[in-house]
Amino acid sequence: MAVRTSITCQLVLLPSASSLFPTSNFTPGPILGLSSLIILAGGILLQFLVILSGGVNSNPENQTYFLEASNIGNIPNARNPSRWTFFAICGVDSNGRNANCGAPVPALPFDPPRNFHTETNMPQQFIGYVSNSYQLMRI
Repeated sequence: MAVRTSITCQLVLLPSASSLFPTSNFTPGPILGLSSLIILAGGILLQFLVILSGGVNSNPENQTYFLEASNIGNIPNARNPSRWTFFAICGVDSNGRNANCGAPVPALPFDPPRNFHTETNMPQQFIGYVSNSYQLMRI
């Protein structure tokens, strides 16, 4: 006795991409192009200001920093307050500008025990803790 089996296939046709996303005759025009150039130029200018902070002692670079930590007067070698810039750790003068910056260091990470070369009076969370963020900040 023979058993017959039959397999049926159905072919499903999907709509083409052109019917899903119809094209339009919209062209961006010169206004969108000009605004894109202005935004790009502003981004490049801000990038230069951030990179030059800590390495150049002129206005407005001496007012740019990533992080400021104050009330660290008990930590030796630390300025109070200390400002982390792109290349150095700086103090603050009476006008609120970066002053008394340390030596410029490429890829300066945020690691207070290594930055200030001491573990005295350092918060316990920073001592002996090397994370991936330390290595990633040096890129």
